[in-house]
Amino acid sequence: MKFTCNKDVLAKAAQIVHRGTKDIELPIMSGILLRTEGEQLILASTDTEEGIECRVPIQCETEGGAILDGYYFTEIIRKMAGPNILIEQNQQDHTVRVMSGESFFDLVYIDEEEFPQFPQVDVNSTFTVPQALLRKMIAKIIPSLADNDTRYLLMGGLIEGRDGNLKLVGTDSHRLAIASKEGAYLEELPSFSIILHKKMLAEVAGVLNQDEKSTVEVAMGTNHVVFKLPGVTIIARKMEGEYPQYEAVVPQEFSTTLLVDRQQLLAAVDRLSLLGVGKESTPLIRFHIGDQQLLLTSRDQTKGQGEDRLSCEKEGENLELSFNGKFLLDGLRALEGEEVKIKFSGPMSAALLTDPESDEFKYVLMPTFD
Repeated sequence: MKFTCNKDVLAKAAQIVHRGTKDIELPIMSGILLRTEGEQLILASTDTEEGIECRVPIQCETEGGAILDGYYFTEIIRKMAGPNILIEQNQQDHTVRVMSGESFFDLVYIDEEEFPQFPQVDVNSTFTVPQALLRKMIAKIIPSLADNDTRYLLMGGLIEGRDGNLKLVGTDSHRLAIASKEGAYLEELPSFSIILHKKMLAEVAGVLNQDEKSTVEVAMGTNHVVFKLPGVTIIARKMEGEYPQYEAVVPQEFSTTLLVDRQQLLAAVDRLSLLGVGKESTPLIRFHIGDQQLLLTSRDQTKGQGEDRLSCEKEGENLELSFNGKFLLDGLRALEGEEVKIKFSGPMSAALLTDPESDEFKYVLMPTFD
């Protein structure tokens, strides 16, 4: 195997594929396969349950393949100085030379025949969606997914298709994020419901671009979901189980409604979170909702206290309650409008945050008790 490739193109592909490696003792699982196919280089990683494959253009002199340590290969390519990378396999000493300018590394490789088989997917339905839309929807729900929970499914996000409506849902039981979209390009959307792990959703979002005209094909099988876009294929394994009945969590009746400038509220909560420390070192932000004024306070018994006052439009009763500052910031950042509408059902009930002009994103946040 001997070929030349643009450094930036190869570095990007290596970083994408490296996300699919496993940081374990077994070298195969932490390795990246390099295999030439005409004037293309295939880079791949898999743990036999999930997999990532990238294809990039090269100038190939000799075809071949090898498995290299994913971390070292990715970092070496990223730090090389020249605009192009020359890669040459030496079968006599079982190394692959990675060279650019006056720099080179000789990396010991594993024979390509040792590379595990990619998961076999029995595709039963597909749909196409704009990359920018799917990327944005994933970004809105990922902060609400649990990082580590005995309830395994809370570390996954729900993706649903129903009546031409695409919906992504995430919850860690303390808050709930629902991103939805319907449009002409989703009219042929099949009915489905799948759960994907937070890590895999982040990997998918990481390869999607923000070009409104670029699309990604999503193919669904019995146990896997395949995301296909130009030059990249990601195979994700579905999480097994039934997702929590999230729709029942969304409050329907309210006693108080606020309309507040979103950026001003976000900045105030961010400031006050410096002092608002409660249980488990989480910042607590206290809402004091009065007539056309929102008073925000935070307190730390050893550091001091702070407050911020914002003008607002209010309907309904006056109210006092506290929220986890970090969770509140996640919801405010996921919204996009100039203003945020917050509806309250009482001091012991969840609040609903939405854009006043759209219901495409809903954020349900439970109050926190001191």
